[in-house]
Amino acid sequence: MELNKKRLHGYDPVFDRMDRKHLISYFQRLFPDVEEDSIRDMKRSDLIDALLDFEDEVWHSTLESPEDYPLRRPDDSCSTNELTKYDGKQIYWCWEKEPHESSLSLATNIESYERSFRNQVKQGTLILTAINTSPPLIVSLELVEKVTDKATIVERLATFSNPISVLEVEQRLSSTLPRRSQQLCESIAGQILHTISGLVNDPAPIFLTAAECKPGLSSASHEALFAVALLQGRVVAQVSCVVCGRYDPPALEAHLSRPGIDSLLLEIQIHVDDVVLLCADCHVMAHAPSLEKVRDFSKPACPECGERNPRWILWGDPSIEPRDDVVFAGCVLPPGPLPRWECRKCEVQYMVEVYLDHQHYSEKDFFARGSGQ
Repeated sequence: MELNKKRLHGYDPVFDRMDRKHLISYFQRLFPDVEEDSIRDMKRSDLIDALLDFEDEVWHSTLESPEDYPLRRPDDSCSTNELTKYDGKQIYWCWEKEPHESSLSLATNIESYERSFRNQVKQGTLILTAINTSPPLIVSLELVEKVTDKATIVERLATFSNPISVLEVEQRLSSTLPRRSQQLCESIAGQILHTISGLVNDPAPIFLTAAECKPGLSSASHEALFAVALLQGRVVAQVSCVVCGRYDPPALEAHLSRPGIDSLLLEIQIHVDDVVLLCADCHVMAHAPSLEKVRDFSKPACPECGERNPRWILWGDPSIEPRDDVVFAGCVLPPGPLPRWECRKCEVQYMVEVYLDHQHYSEKDFFARGSGQ
């Protein structure tokens, strides 16, 4: 029984805007051997699904010869010779389940960070780190210099800013790599190192369709794009929101700035070239802002954590129904100026007041305002 193709295809920005007449005309050009009566009996949705299926077949035929694909990769400082000279050493396979944190620690050269070591590693062991994205990527090679009771001190040997797919390595080895951290057996460790060296010297294309770009979305494909963008150094100089400049690396999100690119099957570097880093608030504003979103974004940021979209503080006993954007503070007023806003994140209460430096006004202007003129 064949699957219903309509369930596999989402909204298409081209075909879904075409009327039945244009769809039939385009269908006849692609399939001239199909009888005209058969085409006219097809529903509009069936025509669109058939055209989408044809496009999928064209894409898959291009993937059968990846060596012919015009691959673009930025210059990488890692050379094959730097990897092959470590042949013969034990390799610890470090499988990171938190790709966001792992790529940030690698890209920003954080001096200390946690790793998912399931076993004790020894001095002189190579650590090969892969992140659990879609597709899973190999991101770094390190050498254990010293092991103490409190920490494992490592030396960074290579950071793979040009993406190396775990699936590609598995295909070339004809073997499956583990999906957890563990020591690799010596028989396969050397083969992995040579395979990675070959991919550094001659990168292989990686095709993917990014998940829909939405605020707050944390998909495996977006994590892959986020990691590669960081490792390529395009946004490392200042890991902050490109719109408001807020510095909060763990809360940054990968935004695909070109509309519709997330629905296309493209080589990974094409998606990465389109990635910009946004904070949660600016990411919301980047996607079809409504009047309510614009109003919330215009509220003053919290002086403690920088979070926007605070709640409005109401004092006294108001007669309105409870609302998400309002905090009822009660009738007991604190001394001093009354805060007007409460942060949703850290619950700090604050106010914003316009300060006028009256020394810049002339004495005549000052008295004119005082007399109501």
